[in-house]
Amino acid sequence: MWAGDGKSGSLEVWKSGSLEVWKSGSLEVWKSGSLEVWKLGGSEEFGRFGLRWILGRGRMGATMDWDARYRDGSMPWDQNAPHPCLAGMRRRARWRGRVLVPGCGRGHDLVSLAEALPGGEVTGIDIAPAAVERVVDLPVNASARVGDLFDLGDDWAGAVDLVWEHTCFCAIDPSLRAGYRDAMARLIKPGGKLVGVFFLTMVEGPGGGPPHNTEIHELVSLFSPEHGFRVRRLGLLEATFPQRVGEEWLAVIERLG
Repeated sequence: MWAGDGKSGSLEVWKSGSLEVWKSGSLEVWKSGSLEVWKLGGSEEFGRFGLRWILGRGRMGATMDWDARYRDGSMPWDQNAPHPCLAGMRRRARWRGRVLVPGCGRGHDLVSLAEALPGGEVTGIDIAPAAVERVVDLPVNASARVGDLFDLGDDWAGAVDLVWEHTCFCAIDPSLRAGYRDAMARLIKPGGKLVGVFFLTMVEGPGGGPPHNTEIHELVSLFSPEHGFRVRRLGLLEATFPQRVGEEWLAVIERLG
């Protein structure tokens, strides 16, 4: 353990195992692995609870306090229901094995997928503890946990048969999309699928995202054979929420061997 001299503006550092706490004045930074928690005493800038959660060294972007948004109920992306396209997909799909739902939020899609795959193992992860706390009524084959998509444990490497994407890709900063693809390459086994909903014809607000739009050619290039993927299907969704008509596209992307 090392501590500063205690004077105003000095830096203090505490270490215990993998946990580090850095403190300077009213600012505290708690670090464990790739997860960082920033706390600025009493500052409204850091949300009502004074916490800012940052995914994987800031990968979700330091301008969005996801945890506070769930605690405050300010979640315009949460429609209080699974994505409408899942109803039709559930009737036709032959998904099996281990399923990952990144950015699972309160678990609406997670529950729907678990019910459709009674023999599968469906796991939802979210960077916001407040989101995971609000996941309820999970089937026995489903679970939800606080997790970093960019830094899941070695037991996840090459172990995922299907990733269901819905409002996670659009939430990360566009500069980190290659990192998202690389995470998918690490997690999905050869022959596995990334299936999801992508905003490809959305007009972003004056302040930009999230959600961030993605150009069609960018998505196809990002998940090209050169990078170990192939886009097998891509089409404009008709079965979606009323306010998203004309904006969402369904993609089926295969992990190549």
